[in-house]
Amino acid sequence: MGTSNPPNGWAIISGTWGDDVDQDTSQTGTTGGFCMKFLETAVSPVRLDYQLIPAAPGQPMLAFYRFMAHENGANQKVSADILWYDEDKNFDSSTTVYFSPVDTVDTWQTEMMIVTCPTDCAFAAPSFTRTNAGAGDEYFAYLDYAGVIPITRSFRAFQDGNTAYASGSVVEFDAEEFDYVGMYDNAADYDWTCPASGVWVLQSGAVNNSDLDTDNYADLIMYWSDDDWTSSDVLAYGTKPHAPSDDYQVHMLCGYIGYFNRGDKVKVYFYHGNGGNLTLLGTAAGIHTWFSGFELGQR
Repeated sequence: MGTSNPPNGWAIISGTWGDDVDQDTSQTGTTGGFCMKFLETAVSPVRLDYQLIPAAPGQPMLAFYRFMAHENGANQKVSADILWYDEDKNFDSSTTVYFSPVDTVDTWQTEMMIVTCPTDCAFAAPSFTRTNAGAGDEYFAYLDYAGVIPITRSFRAFQDGNTAYASGSVVEFDAEEFDYVGMYDNAADYDWTCPASGVWVLQSGAVNNSDLDTDNYADLIMYWSDDDWTSSDVLAYGTKPHAPSDDYQVHMLCGYIGYFNRGDKVKVYFYHGNGGNLTLLGTAAGIHTWFSGFELGQR
């Protein structure tokens, strides 16, 4: 990493290296080297882009930046963006992580955001820009680091209130703690749709409301479909606990690890031998009746 050119991986897109931006020799950042200093010039914008980073369509990624500025007037804005490129490395679109004056002058500021790679893209590139309105708005800005890294595609849905089900009903996990790339439908069909072909881990658990009668069972079963539920197959059976006495509460678990194609769907069904309805517990904490999954690897 030298001072005669941008650091490894960076390229100056707007402005001139050495005149409008340089490596600072006094304000050392946390990365172990000198941070980049955007000089107090009237040139605007001054922009640096990082090299292309491989990304997968629909892949959630964590974007992160650490920067500082000596002034924060209304016209003295910094812009932190993630640029998206297609597989031929043509620019497609961008996602803005931050565009504003800094919160506090002369203080390192960290900004992070979960971004999602667009459907037709294959690369991501962090970009940082110092802007001003021209003469009279010149100011110094510093960039310590910037980057974007993949996040494991995952979700966790749960039932947020007690719900009574007849045997053979789809469990309605109607709330979500998180769902990176929106793979679970918690409003209508209550199914998981595989967003990318690969190996996935799916797990589900449920607790009934102390209303299972003697010798009756309760069970969760996962069903799989590749054609929008015109037909389906059993994917995994659960633990199928039985009640040793009346008004009994049982804990059910069901899970599967295996390969799915993009677009495959999975629903969790509830079966029991009680006759009539059996109630599954649900709370806002999501600890009783839930469905979760994550990607183990792509193929």
